[in-house]
Amino acid sequence: ALVRDEEPPAHLDAPRAQRGRGRQTAPAHDPARRDHRHVDRRRHLRHQREGPDQGHGAVGRDVLRLLFRRTIRAMYRVDAKGFEHIPMEGAGLVICNHESFIDAFVVGGLAPRTMRFIMDHRMAKLPGMKTFFRYSKAIPIAPRSEDPNALSRAMDLVDEALANDELICIFPEGKCTRDGEVDVFKSGVEKILARRRAAGQSVPVVPVGLVGLWGGFFSYFRGFPMKSLRKRAAGRPLRAPLRVRVGAALPSTTSANALRDAVLGLRGEQPATRGAAVAERSAPSVESGLEVQRAQVLARR
Repeated sequence: ALVRDEEPPAHLDAPRAQRGRGRQTAPAHDPARRDHRHVDRRRHLRHQREGPDQGHGAVGRDVLRLLFRRTIRAMYRVDAKGFEHIPMEGAGLVICNHESFIDAFVVGGLAPRTMRFIMDHRMAKLPGMKTFFRYSKAIPIAPRSEDPNALSRAMDLVDEALANDELICIFPEGKCTRDGEVDVFKSGVEKILARRRAAGQSVPVVPVGLVGLWGGFFSYFRGFPMKSLRKRAAGRPLRAPLRVRVGAALPSTTSANALRDAVLGLRGEQPATRGAAVAERSAPSVESGLEVQRAQVLARR
């Protein structure tokens, strides 16, 4: 038998990964492929950190806002005025009194523009709500005494959002009312505005007054919210009236006390009278002092 000294076929001499008809495979150490992997990884991390900003994310938040609007109008007899004062573009800070757990849904649903909310960090951890609040790009915040890092992180996120011309809503009382009255506004709102002024940006402040959610299922009336529906519903109509008033924008140099006075005015209250009532509740009365003295004298006998 004759044996030919022939060259083996080219496809058999090639590496196993490159064998095949017309197959072109880049080497594993290709720098272009590695760069693409790094870019995709950075995009994924940015999406997780910042949430959905464009495309279906923005459209989804608009759909949620319209859904909340229809739900609120179905649950309450809404009387809303002044929403034309909310800027349709550019940065803005909306402040509002805090009557119940659904204040954010009411203000956000009735507003003509999607906004982000600053909320208590404990609400952001509620079962079944964590994903929703992350999707709506809510900003969780905590008192300095509980979590100073969370407070600093929240202030940074608010500052970044305002720098990007977003609309932010904050409840300066820091908690839901326990007696139906507007509590003192904390200084955090002043710090937010001062930080933006230091960066050269003057953010308009839009006050909002809510009346009608106190005493309902989602307020602290007669106990913790969302409990004892029968007790809370006693004496309330099926569709309770809800009044929402939005005032003209105020300059970023407005103090927290002046902002609270503006909200009280929108609620139909007199700021001076309300301040006197707060002072009267905080100071001991003359009658109570006399009773204490009388009890001390009796105890000595």
